[in-house]
Amino acid sequence: MDATAIATVSDIYEFVSVSDSGDDNLIQDLIDRKTVMFSNYCEIDSFFIADYIEYYNGRGSEYLFVKNNPINSITNIADDTDWLWGADSTISSNDYRIVENRYVVYKYTFADGKQNVRISYNAGYSVIPLDLKQILIEEVWRNYKRRKEQDVLIKTLQDGSTHFVPSGLMPSTKQVLDKYKRMRSY
Repeated sequence: MDATAIATVSDIYEFVSVSDSGDDNLIQDLIDRKTVMFSNYCEIDSFFIADYIEYYNGRGSEYLFVKNNPINSITNIADDTDWLWGADSTISSNDYRIVENRYVVYKYTFADGKQNVRISYNAGYSVIPLDLKQILIEEVWRNYKRRKEQDVLIKTLQDGSTHFVPSGLMPSTKQVLDKYKRMRSY
């Protein structure tokens, strides 16, 4: 099992009331792929807790939208157009705050520059939110069940017509993932 997988094979079996399908490796592979797909959709590195160092353009703004969330803590924010990152470029923790665990507001404004803002922070979940875990379970089971006829929803025997489901993530999955998507300044 991938250490960053959102669910386990046991979670899938529990949801569908199956003790064993004989396809544990395939289901684990689907879990890993969907976890990566979810991370890519949300434009984040991982849903799990990790430490990050990122660089951003200052743009003269007071907002800093980091890549990963939720933000658990900030170790350091520095603003240095020369990229020296000395003690004089460190921003006091009294001069910024984390808003909704998703972005940072600075009391002043970051200098206008390229990659001049450096942030070291910790983000992610120690326990995956239940709605996120549930949509992964549903997506994996849907793909597992339909692996031979991937997008066929209904085959009508009388007239031979076939109805297809849209490819990709289900709309209900996207609706949940949108809550976890990376915030950006535009």
